[in-house]
Amino acid sequence: MASRLVSKETQFIASLFEVPREIGEASQSEFLGLIASRCAEWFGASTVSFFLAEDGSNKMTLAATGGEPSSIPERATIELGVGIAGIAAQDGVPVLIDDGDYDPKFRTLLGKGRRPLVSSMVVPLASRDGCLGVLNLSRAQGKSKFSQTDLRLAKGVAGHLSLAIDNARLVASLQEALRQNEEERAERDRLNRLAEIGQMTAAIAHEIRNPLTGILSAAQMIREAPEDSLEFARIIEHEAIKLNELCGDFLGFARPVYTSTQPLNLAETIQRVARLMGPQFRAKDVRLDVVIDRNLPMIHGDPLHWEQVLQNLMLNALQASEAGGKVSVGASPSGLWVEDEGCGMSEEQLERLFSPFFTTKPQGTGLGLSNAKKIVDAHGATISVNSRPGSGSRFLISFSMEKAA
Repeated sequence: MASRLVSKETQFIASLFEVPREIGEASQSEFLGLIASRCAEWFGASTVSFFLAEDGSNKMTLAATGGEPSSIPERATIELGVGIAGIAAQDGVPVLIDDGDYDPKFRTLLGKGRRPLVSSMVVPLASRDGCLGVLNLSRAQGKSKFSQTDLRLAKGVAGHLSLAIDNARLVASLQEALRQNEEERAERDRLNRLAEIGQMTAAIAHEIRNPLTGILSAAQMIREAPEDSLEFARIIEHEAIKLNELCGDFLGFARPVYTSTQPLNLAETIQRVARLMGPQFRAKDVRLDVVIDRNLPMIHGDPLHWEQVLQNLMLNALQASEAGGKVSVGASPSGLWVEDEGCGMSEEQLERLFSPFFTTKPQGTGLGLSNAKKIVDAHGATISVNSRPGSGSRFLISFSMEKAA
C-alpha cells in the first residue's frame, strides 16, 4: 500500500511539472487555478479551493477554485483558529471531514446550494515562516468518501505545493524589486540626460557669449570712434568667424558619422599629423615622440576622420602637459596610442571623459574627445584610457581583426 501511495504521489507531483512554461509568467491565481483543476482530477474531488494567508493578518482569502462551478463568494475568508479549516491551518494538521462533521460556515464555503457534501479534506499549506493557507477538497453526494490514504497523499502534495507557492512569491518579490530597480535606473538616466542638456546649454552659452561680447564692444567703439571703424570691423569679422566655427562644431556633433573607408596606412597618417602639430608642441616646449612598428598592418578607414581623431588626442595630451614634458604617439599591430606625462585624471573624470560638453579645461567646448569616440565607434574600433592623477594618461585605440586590410 505504501509503495502504491508513493507511486501515486510521484505521478501526481510529476504531472504538476507538465504545466506549460508560459504559466510561469501568469498571475498567482491562474497558476493556482490550474493546480486546483489538477487536484480535482487526481483526487476525484467535486470542488477544490485554495485559501492563502494575507500579510500581517490572521485571515486567509480565497485565491483559486477548481472542479465543479463553485458558489464560494469571491472574497471569502477563513480566520486562523476559527472553525475546522481555521484550526487545521493554525495547528498545521490535515483534517478529514465526513458529512456529519461539518460546521455551518465550512459547509457554506465549500459549496452552498450545490449537491450535499459527503466528505472533505482540509490540508494546511505550511512554510518555514508559518501558515501559507489551506487546500480544501470535497466530494459531493454520489461519490465515495475520502480515505486516510487520500489524506496522506494530499498532505504530501501540500508540502510540494507550499514550496512551489513560497518560491513563486519569492520570484514575484524579486521581479518587483527588479522592476523598481529598472524604474529607478530609468529615472537616474532621465536625470543624467537633463543634467547633460543643462551642461550642454551652459557650454554653448559660454562659448557663444565671448565672441558676442567682442562684437558688441567693437560695434560700440565704432559708434564712439568712427575713424577707427576699419580696425573694429576686422574684430567683428574675426569674432563672427569664431561663432561660425562654433556652430559647425555643434552641428558636427549632432550629425551621425559617415565613413568613406579605403585602405589606410596608419604610419603615414600619424607622421602627417605629427608634422602638422609639431609647431604647437615646440611652442609649448613639449617633446613629441613618434613610435611606429615596422610590422604595422594596413587598415580600412576614412583618412580625414582618423586625422581628426589623432589631432584631438594629441591636442588633449599637449594641453595636459607642462613645459619640458613629453608626448608619445605611435602604432603597433594591436592598435594606436597617444600617451603623455601630464596631470592625469581622477576616476570621476574618466567616467565622464567622453561625455559631450564635459571638459576640465577653462577653454573649449568639451566636444573633441566625444567626437573622437564617435569616429572610433563608427569604424568598429574601441578606445580605452589608462590614467591616474599626477601620472599622465594613455589613450589606446584597438582595431577589430576584420578592419585590418
